[in-house]
Amino acid sequence: MAFISLSQKKLNLIDLIVLASYYFFSIFLLLSLLGLFKKEFIIATLVVGFLLFLIFFWKKVEFKKHYLYFFILIPILFTGILLFKGSFGGDGIHFWLPWAREIVLQERMPDFLFNTISWFTSRMPLMPLFYAGMFSLFGFAPWVIAILPFFFAGATAFLLYQWLLEKGVKKNYIIFGILLLLTNPLFLDHAGEIRKEVFILFFFTAFFYYLEKFQLVVSSSNQKRTLYFLLVFLSAVLTAVSKSTGLFVLLPLFFLFIRNKNKQLKRPYFYLFLTFPLFLWLLRNYLIYDNPIFPFLGGVFKGQYYNLVLIGDQIAQNFNPPFWNNILARIAEAPISLFLLFSPLGILSFYGFWKKRKIQYILLFFIFSLILLLII
Repeated sequence: MAFISLSQKKLNLIDLIVLASYYFFSIFLLLSLLGLFKKEFIIATLVVGFLLFLIFFWKKVEFKKHYLYFFILIPILFTGILLFKGSFGGDGIHFWLPWAREIVLQERMPDFLFNTISWFTSRMPLMPLFYAGMFSLFGFAPWVIAILPFFFAGATAFLLYQWLLEKGVKKNYIIFGILLLLTNPLFLDHAGEIRKEVFILFFFTAFFYYLEKFQLVVSSSNQKRTLYFLLVFLSAVLTAVSKSTGLFVLLPLFFLFIRNKNKQLKRPYFYLFLTFPLFLWLLRNYLIYDNPIFPFLGGVFKGQYYNLVLIGDQIAQNFNPPFWNNILARIAEAPISLFLLFSPLGILSFYGFWKKRKIQYILLFFIFSLILLLII
């Protein structure tokens, strides 16, 4: 029923990205767990996916030329930022990319990585699997590293644009919504880096995008309800397999099932089958580490590697300052965080004051900014 609804409706670019991401993640996960993560199987996966697209969705996808601006201009923006920074950094270089590389070299999902800082391969696997697919096709060239974060950064900006457009916001104002995203320090820091944030940011936003659309068509035809609930479910699963914190989006799904008393959805528990890739990964972790979300909740599940995690945490504390991750340190960082977080709004406000020739507000803006700089 869900597939029939999907093949009969016009799809936008966001729908296609979510569907393709779920398809590739599910296949890549199965191949890696079965020890079949080989180039020929990756190519076969692409060919089958392309044929499915041609047969069922070729004439169903709405695509306009200006969509390409998001996937051209935003990568150019982050290319400039990376050139200014000089290099990638963080967990991506030390952990995620080596993990993806080992998947390709071993042609399977490794249980441990002894040549990395964190040798457990128990975190959510979407990012390393996607990178492993890229590495399998194009090799370990440096330019391959930037493709995925640039693409999903552009997709997130496009999703925000599409959402605001559907809510009736004028195009003249939508650009400010995009600018608020692009100039947000968190987005600037994570969207161009090899980190999980750019993936979970897109799928998390897509989840609430589809959740709102589902709630708006509750009294509409059953076909629309089925379609949007399917997309809600897929985006929730992708959010969960992007990062462990994404598991929290499963809670709203639980409430949707509870509220389905008037049978708005027929056979709703059929959708639980879509969580099979997530369930498979959690089961794999439990069999290897005795903990489905290892190394988190170690005090609950314990397990044979629990003491190793405690030792590692103790060693890390010896290398960090005594006030590291302390609540007082967090309070001390609050003014800087707030300033960075709201700086885009300040810039837009300054633009509005300047356009309306509000000199007194411009002076107040500079005084306020000077005070902040002195405090910081």
